Amino acid sequence: MNRVKGKKIKIILSAVITAAVIAAGLHILGNVLTPPNFNMHIVNDLKKVDASGGKIDMMFIGASRMYHSFIPSVFEEELGIDTVFNFGAANAAYSGTYYQLKDMVERYNPSRVIIGVTMDELTDDEWLRGKLVIWDRLSTGGKLQYFFGGLYVEDWKYTLYAYRFREEITNISYNLEEKARLEATDYASAPTDGFYYGGKGFVTSDYKIPQGHIEINGGREFTVESINSRAVEYLDRCMELCRNRGIEVILVTPPTSMMRIYNMSGYQEVVDYYTEYAEKNGAVFYDLNLLKDREEFLTDEEMVDYNHVNSRGAEIISDIMVQLIKAHDAGEDTSVFFYPDVDSMKADVKRIPAVGCRTIVWEKNEGREGYENALGTAYIQLISMHNDDIIPEYCIEILRSGESEYESLTGWTGDENIILELPADGTFTLRIRARGGIPGEPEAVAEFSSDTVRNGFDLSEYQDLESIAADNALC
Repeated sequence: MNRVKGKKIKIILSAVITAAVIAAGLHILGNVLTPPNFNMHIVNDLKKVDASGGKIDMMFIGASRMYHSFIPSVFEEELGIDTVFNFGAANAAYSGTYYQLKDMVERYNPSRVIIGVTMDELTDDEWLRGKLVIWDRLSTGGKLQYFFGGLYVEDWKYTLYAYRFREEITNISYNLEEKARLEATDYASAPTDGFYYGGKGFVTSDYKIPQGHIEINGGREFTVESINSRAVEYLDRCMELCRNRGIEVILVTPPTSMMRIYNMSGYQEVVDYYTEYAEKNGAVFYDLNLLKDREEFLTDEEMVDYNHVNSRGAEIISDIMVQLIKAHDAGEDTSVFFYPDVDSMKADVKRIPAVGCRTIVWEKNEGREGYENALGTAYIQLISMHNDDIIPEYCIEILRSGESEYESLTGWTGDENIILELPADGTFTLRIRARGGIPGEPEAVAEFSSDTVRNGFDLSEYQDLESIAADNALC
């Protein structure tokens, strides 16, 4: 009997040791494969917070518009706060925000939390990328709670770095060198794809978009039916967590581009939803897209892309947010900072915020008589974002390969349906300009590569090419 017991114990010990060796090997491999990323800067900054007493007075948390918009050092200096941290995370859903908030609140006990709220978090499905960005910065205890509470079973394998970063096997040498550089320089930031780490969770870029050059993107249609019930559940849990700990909550919608505001149907209903939600939960809500006179100080040149401010935009927004917090703390009326509604804000927009193509259909016409080189026909349906009182005009131009100047193909026209004969071979850039007839207002501009034109796309249900041709005799 004892010999049988002894064999069982040996088998169990052998299995435990084997599992431990495998786990250790996967852990080491995962650390080797993991590429450098901004979370490493955040973890390093949190180690410094831990070393200095483990207290964060105010936190920003939410998705990417949060970590691009708010500079912790500005709030520390202007509000006289010791430590402010920005825990925004790319593609974060409210479920991930909750588990990160829970972990950070338990570790650092803030007195105020500013939670980012947008249409995207309220309606979108959860993105795996957002879950993993949050996972990487949690404590061990936070990871356990998130693993069993917030992640789906199909997400679990991605928490194993050796699996998630398996394709980095060819980049091991670079990754190790870059991570060694970061450690040797106390994580001094070097730009990654134009972005750099600005400290305590803030990530930014100095790139700016010329006025009117933001591409049409990020379209959404909001209805009550489109609200994700899981999102509401976890936002409720965020509010309950803070309420139970006596933490003040401010809900804020960080700014996006003017183009995107025009490209989101039902945006006033989103504002109304969060206004009511904040009142019901005893919180304050600010939508920074409705800042009064925003066209004067938050232009396309303060954007790094269609949805995020750049470093200059973050400075402006952080300064305004400081003013809002000071006014709020003093019991002053903060409504004077804002337009009363979306329509009032749009009434001050005198330009065309964006232009583009709803549809491009390409047909190659090789061997047609009368043409020396092969051509193709592009059926184009134009689209522009603007107020109803603006009547847009369009001009399409081409920059051919080897040329330095654009050539006009259409002249200025009010037609939205265009047919163009374009080169079927070689490269070119198609530029679309739009103006609204108001002197001094900048044009909207969009550019499309020859590959994009030839591949075509459809952003609507408009498919009737014959009616496009029948309605248009321009070309």
